[in-house]
Amino acid sequence: MRHIRIALLYWTRLLLLLKQAPPLDYHILAPQSQIGQTMTIQPSLSYLLVLFLALAIHCVVAVRIEYTLAITTAELSPDCHPYRPPIPSTLLINGQFPGPVIRARRGDTLVVRVQNQIFSAENETVTMHYHGIRQRGTPLADGVPFLTQYSIPVGEEYVYEFDVKTQAGTYFYHSHVGMQSVSAFGALIIEDVSQYQYDEERIFLLGDWWHQDRHTQEAGIVSANWSWIGEPDSLLINGRTINNASFAGVKCGGYDVTAVEHGKVYRFRIVGAQTLETLAFGIVNHTFTIIEVDGQGIKPVVTDYLEIAPGQRYSVLFHANQTIDNYYIHTDVRWRAVHPKNGIAILHYNGANNAPKDIVPDPSQLPSFPRESAQWISAEFKPLDRASFAPYELDVKTPAREIILTTAHIMLPSGLSIWTINNVVFQQPEVPIILDILSGTRSTTPNYTAAAQENGYDKMRQTYPIRKGEYIDFVLQNTVILPDSCEAHPWHTHGHFHWEVAYGSGQYNPSVKPGDGNPNVTFVTDPIARDTSLVYPTSYAYFDTDNTENPADSSQVVPCGWKKIRIFADNPGVWLVHCHILAHMMMGMQIVLEEAVEDVVTTVKREGF
Repeated sequence: MRHIRIALLYWTRLLLLLKQAPPLDYHILAPQSQIGQTMTIQPSLSYLLVLFLALAIHCVVAVRIEYTLAITTAELSPDCHPYRPPIPSTLLINGQFPGPVIRARRGDTLVVRVQNQIFSAENETVTMHYHGIRQRGTPLADGVPFLTQYSIPVGEEYVYEFDVKTQAGTYFYHSHVGMQSVSAFGALIIEDVSQYQYDEERIFLLGDWWHQDRHTQEAGIVSANWSWIGEPDSLLINGRTINNASFAGVKCGGYDVTAVEHGKVYRFRIVGAQTLETLAFGIVNHTFTIIEVDGQGIKPVVTDYLEIAPGQRYSVLFHANQTIDNYYIHTDVRWRAVHPKNGIAILHYNGANNAPKDIVPDPSQLPSFPRESAQWISAEFKPLDRASFAPYELDVKTPAREIILTTAHIMLPSGLSIWTINNVVFQQPEVPIILDILSGTRSTTPNYTAAAQENGYDKMRQTYPIRKGEYIDFVLQNTVILPDSCEAHPWHTHGHFHWEVAYGSGQYNPSVKPGDGNPNVTFVTDPIARDTSLVYPTSYAYFDTDNTENPADSSQVVPCGWKKIRIFADNPGVWLVHCHILAHMMMGMQIVLEEAVEDVVTTVKREGF
């Protein structure tokens, strides 16, 4: 029945498109005197039926697509800088950085074989997470160490198998061990029939890069002799840039160049694969029309630039309609005080002079971006097709069960700097939780009622158990980071998309309701679904100068903005919810959901594990 519904949906959309389209031009067989002439005819019913059957066949016949990703290590200088770590710590996927593009179509089954070939003194393990893929019914394929699997040892492999029956859009895959995803990532594209017309597509993978040894960075943020990873030395676009003019001309590839043809319309897929900073993304003299956010279609929104947090993705329509020339692409840091200016690439119109990929431009040649503003233009995002969320009947006016997650940055007496959530320090399990459930070692009957009375947290299980079929509102309460500023935090929900149903400044107040007229609170009446949401600093941002108190003088956490996201518990499994700033996640900004635990065993067995 599901395939029939999808086919009918395609049929309906096809009829709407054809109804609005002009008559079609065909070159057909004709007498010799008429060869080469174009005849204008209306599409016949038989022609429409052929198209319908082709679409229906695609819906019914799912394809099994297999990939092998071999993880190795190498020395790399993507920004032309001569720094080399004492032990090669850059991970490559099939010898590439970024990794190869994984492609499938809606309805397909993906089989990804990940091989750990990191033969080095560090003896590193690895996993692979498919960011934004819900893994409905396949929780063992989520790629989170000690939640859904053991990390893959050197010389071994792990096979991830999952389908994409109900998803399409722009995703990506990345390692979920330590800071490996600084380089171990690649695009994951799920194709589908689009109601938007475009000629071709291009992919932009955003990244960040340090002139430091990754192993030293990882050790620094989890040890008593704590040290911060630092701000990135370079911002990368498709794995390349030039660190500064001193290294221009060095034979390292220079800037990434994306070629376009004048007059064509492109779908640009922009992936926030960076690991620390939110980025603005723009192209000189061009605009974007946003059509997709985190794999969900939205009604078109035109903008001069994008704001992309770690883990977020956008698709935009791009009209190559400017003078044939070369145009600079630029990324700049948002919501952090340090702004490397070297996130540069080049848009090259075919027919223009050679792209100046080895020449560092003057800053005046780059696109400029306005001062940061909380929520950016997200209020303009509206769902393209509410029916695509079926069977979810989202009523934002009806309260759901609420769980408040208050973050706090603290320094322990030992010298270790950590993030806590509701004063709880995250403890990594010794055995993957889902394997304990499958083996019978872990109870499948959590006390949901008792946990709900403790703001959702089960102290014995050290997780947040949620019942199947529940709507849950998570309030993500932002607080000032030591010593005195508030940062933006991108929160990612594994196993689910979520709806941003409300946000506000300062401290969350559960007594404020829609219609109260509180200017500090916004209730979203028609939210889009996404899987990574940015909680903005509404005070104490790095550029704020009008704060009335110094938060460092307070022994209490200082609130500085919040966002409420709603999920529907329809996916039995063990799922991570975390800040997608890697260092913050490693320092403890993460929780674990145990969802419909009583159904996990049957769910996994149904999938053949």
